[in-house]
Amino acid sequence: FFDELSLMTIDYSDPKMLVDITPDGRVLTASDPTAPVSSLDARGSDVFNLIENMDDNSYYEGTPDDYLILNFGTLENFTETKLVIRHKSLQTMIPYWIEPGPPLWRIKASIHVQTLDENRRWVDVEAIPSRMNWAVDILDLTEIAGYLADSSSLRLLITGEHWIDYVGLDISDSKEVEVNIYSPTYASNSRFDDTNMVDRILEKDSRYMEMAPGQAIEVIFPYQPPTIHGQRSVALISNGHYYTLPEVDIEQPVRVKASVKGGSEGVVSLWL
Repeated sequence: FFDELSLMTIDYSDPKMLVDITPDGRVLTASDPTAPVSSLDARGSDVFNLIENMDDNSYYEGTPDDYLILNFGTLENFTETKLVIRHKSLQTMIPYWIEPGPPLWRIKASIHVQTLDENRRWVDVEAIPSRMNWAVDILDLTEIAGYLADSSSLRLLITGEHWIDYVGLDISDSKEVEVNIYSPTYASNSRFDDTNMVDRILEKDSRYMEMAPGQAIEVIFPYQPPTIHGQRSVALISNGHYYTLPEVDIEQPVRVKASVKGGSEGVVSLWL
């Protein structure tokens, strides 16, 4: 059920800079992440060689209740702290035949970022959603910068089947980016031929475009090419909700295909 869809373009100059968007719409950048000085799995094995570089040749494979304990050493001369992780998942939800039990977040196959509290218990500070394809996520951990600066450890708790290719900590300042957000000009559901339903996804008003299994939605946005900066990232921003089919043991994603026609009259066409 799509309530609002918009397209965000993020322009910047550094081709090596990593860019991510938080669930509340903030743009995060990472320019110089460094791998941990210590990285141990639940069995006490050193997995540094699996997570030190972003590549598809070697990666850590975790199953439910596995974890990594990471230490980044002593931190100095910084104002921001961001965790950078490249990962993918073989499952996004706990299978319906498994009782997740409390807490309720266990039904989501996420990676949970944890710190030690004063009683030496691991507590959640962030959760990284599962990704079907290789993706880079950036988490703002500035609120626990003091904890990390003292060479304290982080734990990544696995709740699904996750592959982790890289983990690093970035203490560089955020770089300047130019952000533009575009509203769609056209939207149609394959079930209703060419009927334009764009008015249903222009704002959060509980008027939805619905999509059932086997259906597709085409959405068209206006597009302007970059003006000043040479690099661009593009994001689809979606507000709405969904229901899973718990009795069907398959992944149930919404797949997105995109095509871009540039120029002053350009458009971005998405098929969901």
